Amino acid sequence: MTHQWKVADYIQEMNHLEKLIQQHPGGPLIQTMTVSLCTKLKSSSNWTSQAILEMVQKIQDSGLPDDKKKAIQDAMDAIGLNEGSHLQVVMAGQHIEGFSNYISKKDWSRMEEAPKNTVHTMSILAQRLRAMGVASMKEATKKQATSVVLYLLVHKGGEPQPGPDARKRLANGFGTVFAGATPGAMPGMSKYPANPMELGSQWVILRGTHNDLRTPSPSSSSMPSTLAQQPQAFPGEAMLASLTNLLTTFVPHSPLLGANQQKALPAPAASPAHPVPKNIPTPQTSPAPLPLVSKAETAPSAEGAPEIAPEAMLSISYFI
Repeated sequence: MTHQWKVADYIQEMNHLEKLIQQHPGGPLIQTMTVSLCTKLKSSSNWTSQAILEMVQKIQDSGLPDDKKKAIQDAMDAIGLNEGSHLQVVMAGQHIEGFSNYISKKDWSRMEEAPKNTVHTMSILAQRLRAMGVASMKEATKKQATSVVLYLLVHKGGEPQPGPDARKRLANGFGTVFAGATPGAMPGMSKYPANPMELGSQWVILRGTHNDLRTPSPSSSSMPSTLAQQPQAFPGEAMLASLTNLLTTFVPHSPLLGANQQKALPAPAASPAHPVPKNIPTPQTSPAPLPLVSKAETAPSAEGAPEIAPEAMLSISYFI
């Protein structure tokens, strides 16, 4: 009798592949196992939304090299689906052109209350994604969200720049927080444009305060048109240049930089890896005090913090 593969089987196969890469890097069996796993995924059927979400999350959280993650995710994307458009959106992953454009003023204010508390920041960003109807987060979206965490931590919290390992743990931690965030009632889309207004004025009115939406400047995809009028709410150009240099080490091929600009940037100064908690609680739990948080900056408790409104949408074309 033919064995019917389940999510647990695919996860076990990925774990075996990860161990093989650690024990015998560069060996020919690595490619063989990768191709075998991808072939099994492409030939499988009868996927449920829950199974897909679990599999996508496991791919993102695994310690596999990026090229292997991409190969497995591509195999998932290629699976033929006959269960409706929502399942197709979940399987393929939802693309957000500029996640920071969808962060509300209320979200931003709450994050700045405790910029050193990475769990506090991650919880707000994760709930914002859920309120937008995001069910399957792509790696690029995770990097965009993590760049916001890094900006607050370094430029608002005054902490030293985290090293590569700490940045990776932050990104993986955000994936964990997102997985535990409560899904929103809003139906998801396969692609979210850089300008939320392109989704239609009714989408904006239903999901936010119309006057609170700021559209990206037509002349620049990296700065909001009203930046000069809102210096207290948005970073200035000098800060943007500094953050761009920081993000270049995190996202080497950031679309914010042209080829000449990337060459011109000096190499970032080395700094010790920043301590990041390994077990990051989900938004439903009150985060324990972190090494990154002073007593004066501890995030508000879940009871005292205002709700994250899925309403006010704010366009801040800034980070990516």
